[in-house]
Amino acid sequence: MKQFICSLLFIFMFIFPIIGETAVKKVAVGDFINAVHTEYGDMACNNLQSAVLSGLVQHKNYIVLDRSELYRILQKYGLKSLMQLKGDEAVKLGEISGADYTLIGTVIGAEVIPFDNVAYVGLKAKVTFEIHLVDNRTGIVLNSDIVSGTDSDIVYNRLNDLTNTDILPEYFSTNANNLICNAAMDAADKVLTEMNKINPLSGEILSVDMISEKVYFNLGYENGVQLNDIYTVYEEGAPLIQPQTGEVIGIKEKNLGTIEIIEVSKNYAVGKIKKQKDDFKRGNKVKRGNSF
Repeated sequence: MKQFICSLLFIFMFIFPIIGETAVKKVAVGDFINAVHTEYGDMACNNLQSAVLSGLVQHKNYIVLDRSELYRILQKYGLKSLMQLKGDEAVKLGEISGADYTLIGTVIGAEVIPFDNVAYVGLKAKVTFEIHLVDNRTGIVLNSDIVSGTDSDIVYNRLNDLTNTDILPEYFSTNANNLICNAAMDAADKVLTEMNKINPLSGEILSVDMISEKVYFNLGYENGVQLNDIYTVYEEGAPLIQPQTGEVIGIKEKNLGTIEIIEVSKNYAVGKIKKQKDDFKRGNKVKRGNSF
């Protein structure tokens, strides 16, 4: 009996903190740097940073380290700018602030280019952004990538010339600044997608209706769930233990299938079964992304 009770205590003390830890991460977001030194670059930096911060907050899978607190820590402990953050400094920042990740980035391209084809004359904006996502527990760069966002709009329509009709207006009003802003937001969405692959949004099944092939789970739009998202349904198994230290470093997962989100409410969502390898049941876990 004592052995059984000890086993239960082991599970509650070590396994459940890991589940909670993987669900919500604290992120330190540094100032994005304008490496192109243009007005469009400044605009892209501001919009990228604003969109990334807003996306992280709305996602509910992250806690964003307060920026005034971040600056205070950098100044107090003599840490360099986050753009030159080294592995040991990243670990130190994590220890002081509790941040799991540090996100830093540089705008390396921000331009508006005219285009001219058979049907239309217009403008296309492109923002290119270099990102680095650092794990503050290890100092390792988890993701180092170049991400681009685009947006375009028509200035002049040639279709009326070709068809001799007035189906569409001949001229359109286009604002280059708005195109840069939209392209930056497009790039920010891709940054968040990459982060979510590393730290997928996860929840728990509340109910399964096999007749309608619907799965209800405990995450909603307040958690960042969106229509048409794909989620993997999985079952948690035995803990993964580091042999040398006895530390629980994870939990085995058995993938059961996938669902596609068809309804989203404030604090729950409904998914339609797309693929089912084994039966889904109440208490199974779900996480954003297709693991099959």
